[in-house]
Amino acid sequence: MRIFTGIAAAEGMAKGKALVFRRTPQAAKKRNILSFGVKWELKKLARARATAKETIAAHLHEGMPEESAQILETHLLMLDDPEYISQIETFITEELASAEWAIESVSVAMANLLAESEDPLLSERADDIRDVSIALIEATRGRRRTLDLTLNEEVILVADTLLPSDLYALDMSKVIGISLDGGGRASHVAILVRAFQIPTVIATGSASESANDGDEVIVDGTAGEVYIRADYTASQLLDERYATWLAHEEALGQMVDLPTVMGDGHTVSLHANIQGVAELAGLSQSGANGIGLFRSEFLFMESATLPTEEQQYIAYRQAVEAMAPKPVTIRTLDVGGDKVIEGLGIDEKNPILGWRAVRFCLARKDIFSAQLRALLRASAHGKLRIMFPMISGVEELNAVLLLLESV
Repeated sequence: MRIFTGIAAAEGMAKGKALVFRRTPQAAKKRNILSFGVKWELKKLARARATAKETIAAHLHEGMPEESAQILETHLLMLDDPEYISQIETFITEELASAEWAIESVSVAMANLLAESEDPLLSERADDIRDVSIALIEATRGRRRTLDLTLNEEVILVADTLLPSDLYALDMSKVIGISLDGGGRASHVAILVRAFQIPTVIATGSASESANDGDEVIVDGTAGEVYIRADYTASQLLDERYATWLAHEEALGQMVDLPTVMGDGHTVSLHANIQGVAELAGLSQSGANGIGLFRSEFLFMESATLPTEEQQYIAYRQAVEAMAPKPVTIRTLDVGGDKVIEGLGIDEKNPILGWRAVRFCLARKDIFSAQLRALLRASAHGKLRIMFPMISGVEELNAVLLLLESV
């Protein structure tokens, strides 16, 4: 028996047979070309970009969770990133290198730079560079990237690494649990598994090296534990925990429609806290009387670029319409402290004590005004409340309300 402890990325428990996936390193052929071949390799790169974009765009469809769509859209934007593409073209031209060698060299350098960042959100973006580069390299070889895993039954996916495109290539209805050697809670894969509501433990270290296809695996996405080939005693204890969890879920399901009234007759209104629209689907099954806190900063943290007013409006509107006529409280952008978002220009050494939340928003009225406009537009579709975080006094409150009034 092996027990691995990691980070609980998506709650729940799952028990089943292991399907092990260990990523084969993508090795590009290091092939030099003659000078007259540069034009041909640049054309090959252009065709590969078009193919990769078609492959990624094919996964986009109406009704998919907003976070999932944003991840795919981020990958599409990366394929149009002039800095990224120009570096590859320069490598081809100056190093007289094949297109796939240039893609790998530039992408590895970029990914390593991101991975070394002390900002966990930025370091997790290294996987997106790798994902896009693999799609590009495959396209230069005339292939569309696919994950060679055929699922004929429900499985626990035990992997060393997963990229967002891997999840879209799988039949996720057959994946009942995931164990991942690496990753972090801010990674796009972690965001997706929460959207798919698949019990998942990440950062287990080396679980994939200890599992074999067909092994019995139990994933506890609540405790952050993965059990591989549990012995008899442990298996009994885990079976009891699993049965208790199932019974608990069933009991909660039966209570969903009951009135939330205390013994003395006092009624309590239970609201749910969410960080994205992907969690809306689960709220209909929870019996929540509204959303008590929508953490809007995650819209900014999960996107490679600042979300536009329109993108914010669509997300807020989805939440308000999904809960109507129940109330939805949306907190305006709360950044600083442990929530650092690249591109906002927060470089204060200790933003916990200074430039954060409302203070930042009042300093960047362009960003704040766009968010307020999106919130006000969304309020036409239901009962929306706005929460301003970290108000330190009447002067700040008046400044915020004045801006809201002008918007």
